[in-house]
Amino acid sequence: MGEKQYQPFQLSFNASLRVDFQGSRVTSDGGLVLVRELDERLRFGELIEQHLTDSRRGKNSQLALADLLRKSIYSQLAGYEDVNDAERLSQDSTFRLISSDRIGDRGAALTSRLQTFETEILTEEGNFAGLAPLLVHTIFSAIDEINKEGTTILLVEQNANAALKHAHRGYVLETGCVVMEGPSRQLAADSRVKEAYLGER
Repeated sequence: MGEKQYQPFQLSFNASLRVDFQGSRVTSDGGLVLVRELDERLRFGELIEQHLTDSRRGKNSQLALADLLRKSIYSQLAGYEDVNDAERLSQDSTFRLISSDRIGDRGAALTSRLQTFETEILTEEGNFAGLAPLLVHTIFSAIDEINKEGTTILLVEQNANAALKHAHRGYVLETGCVVMEGPSRQLAADSRVKEAYLGER
């Protein structure tokens, strides 16, 4: 019996790229390509537009807010913890390909731009507050994607509104005991659940 052969697969965010598993012949930052593919499938760019606002004007807004957030997150995932690493990242071919939706903009942000984004734009009151729902939406999008592929998920979540929107079936626990159960839509419509857990009357 021969070894199992894995076929290369096409990436959604850039049709000119494909992922091919070749044992040790993998670039040091190759894992970021798969992170970028997950980003695309979860529609991370759309979520950023919904929850964060861009206060920049003129030439300062040449790089999209979503691209700056991607560069910040991807550089952390790649182990570049200091914004000064932006210079090195600008030469990294993998990073240049994955860090922007627009082909013409591919490349790492200048150190000053990334630093301004992380210390000023992202910390604005509205954007800081928008990070929490952005994270929640991203996690639930990932859960939905995994579930669509046929994996059963047991979700324990205090945010009853979000949990019931994404689950097929729900269980209500009080002091460790199941007090209600049923299809999520049925639970969400129940007056007791609405009043006690959804903040409705």
